[in-house]
Amino acid sequence: MISKYKMYLTFNNERSKITLPQLPEKIEVTQGTNNKSVDVVGLGEVVIISDRPAITISFDSVFPSESCDPQANADKIESWIKAKKPVHLIVSGVDINMFCSIENFSYYEQGGDVGSFYYSISLKEYRKPTVRSIKIKKKKAVVQTLSARVDNRIKSKTYTVKSGDCLYNIAKSQLGNANRWKEIASLNGIKSPYYIYSNQVLKLPG
Repeated sequence: MISKYKMYLTFNNERSKITLPQLPEKIEVTQGTNNKSVDVVGLGEVVIISDRPAITISFDSVFPSESCDPQANADKIESWIKAKKPVHLIVSGVDINMFCSIENFSYYEQGGDVGSFYYSISLKEYRKPTVRSIKIKKKKAVVQTLSARVDNRIKSKTYTVKSGDCLYNIAKSQLGNANRWKEIASLNGIKSPYYIYSNQVLKLPG
């Protein structure tokens, strides 16, 4: 039976994506409050309700070696963290569709399943700051809240091909992972037999 649930992490305006090959057994969602209580003489305790803090989502799962490239997925997540931009978490089948910062990410291999990466990840809801403007209408101040759309795009990096280069070596030197050469090919519309030429300017994935 095919599950109706799918989990995705996307980055750079959906240009880079990881489909989680194995759904976690449990997703922990934490949401507290910033409410404060004070004691007022004659009234007792009074609760001051504040805006809620960001939601935290954490889970453990695995990148199985038989259905994906675990190292490529781990490298991709670590590159997203270094870029200091929010990722987009989407879980189809439930109401989870939010931008998040990656707070923690760790992984390991274990005996009996060498090649697969078992990982833990913690995400915190990212909310774009809102801007308030004040307009004066007939001597009356009107406060407007202007919300901006989350933009997690990063400026595209490029590389100019030199004599003797190949996509494999470019991925290794520029992305730190030779196995990502197919991402470079796909991003630049290069198809088999994957020819490149000197002075060609290639876009590099995030």
